[in-house]
Amino acid sequence: MYRYVSCYPVKNYVFTEVTGLNGKNITAIAAGYAHTIALGSDGKVWATGLNYSGQLGLGDTTDQNEFTEVTGLSGKNITAIAAGSYHTIALGSDGKVWATGSNSYGELGLG
Repeated sequence: MYRYVSCYPVKNYVFTEVTGLNGKNITAIAAGYAHTIALGSDGKVWATGLNYSGQLGLGDTTDQNEFTEVTGLSGKNITAIAAGSYHTIALGSDGKVWATGSNSYGELGLG
């Protein structure tokens, strides 16, 4: 079951600096259906947006309208990120893969 979300009524028609990530030295960005994930050069991951299926990896399903650190990945030294419609995948420097969000079609690879 999907819920309709008007995803924050403020619209932006020109590029605007995302000040919530200032000083974080972001090296990669991934966008899902209605969520965004940012990767810092220090291996920290930041998430914002719709969290209906836990795709932000914050341990709950509360939507976020500002980038929030994904503390569950702390110390994992994440080197790459990817986002699907309702899921997010992270790759650690040790080759381990971390997944969160919807697994309706096995997209998390958890079996």
